[in-house]
Amino acid sequence: MLDTAVENAGKIFVGTELGGGGTTSTETVAVAEDTVMNLLAHFGLTENPPVTREARGLAPTRHMHMPDPDCFTISEDAGLWKL
Repeated sequence: MLDTAVENAGKIFVGTELGGGGTTSTETVAVAEDTVMNLLAHFGLTENPPVTREARGLAPTRHMHMPDPDCFTISEDAGLWKL
């Protein structure tokens, strides 16, 4: 896998899944583009400063704190649940 090869070369690898299930939308593509540009700006690799959500007219980022396993629910069985 690409991430293993990059890490074995001693480099930083950043990856994510946006959209899920092999899908995408114009919104998820925009999020990916904004994220890459802000990451490059954060590390000083572009002349542009990072652009906040507020500067784009969006609600501020909501940081969530997940300090321990009690914050998660793990299924003990496989399957789908339909409401």
